[in-house]
Amino acid sequence: MSSKQQPHVEEAHGEGAPEWMVSYADMITILMSFFVVMFSMAGTKDPKKEEPVIMSLRRQFGRFVGLPAAQYIPAGSPLAEKTTGMRSAPHKDTRTRGLVGDHSRVNTVRPGDQATIGGVLYFENGMSQLSAEQERQLQLTFKDLSGKPQKVEIRGHTLNRSQPTDAAIRDNWDLAYQRSYNTMKYLVALGLDPRRVRLGVSAQYEPVYSGHDPLLLEKNSRVEVFMINEFAEELGAGSDDGSGN
Repeated sequence: MSSKQQPHVEEAHGEGAPEWMVSYADMITILMSFFVVMFSMAGTKDPKKEEPVIMSLRRQFGRFVGLPAAQYIPAGSPLAEKTTGMRSAPHKDTRTRGLVGDHSRVNTVRPGDQATIGGVLYFENGMSQLSAEQERQLQLTFKDLSGKPQKVEIRGHTLNRSQPTDAAIRDNWDLAYQRSYNTMKYLVALGLDPRRVRLGVSAQYEPVYSGHDPLLLEKNSRVEVFMINEFAEELGAGSDDGSGN
């Protein structure tokens, strides 16, 4: 029997759409959702709504989420060269702002990789001894710092005022050091491994406020306690528990 004489047999199909149609519909739905999200984010930025989203993304994917590429790509690297031609928003000076985190914010005017875990102690002018309130604050800070391998920097600051010549504290450098040292001693007494500690002194030369408001100027008299992205060597498990083992 020739091909023309063969009876026509219809190809059997199951009920409903073919399987590839399901995947295609899913893809279209995902694309539509993506464009809806992009459209909703294209309007005027709302910092109050944007900050919780950025914080959540940083907890999941790292603290560089939401920062301009130039802040975390080393200069001179091939990736940095590729990003130089990209259009970006005007850069704002953020040297006096710390990264947003779940813990007490540490404002820093120094470049580098500081973590957001830590706290700030404010001192009255000329004082270097810890108050009962500062000790309670350090107890909370110690809970955040303990059990981790990173180093902890304790950095002292003062107001831009001269110390009396007959005082036990010779100058602002000495005052800033005594504040840092007393803070370090208390944290070590709580159980912080001294191998993790790094003391720093800036005296009056790293103010967080340089205006004329006397109340805000008092914020410069402080000690910052924060983790840095540098690991202390040969720290075994169970350090920072006060056992010394």
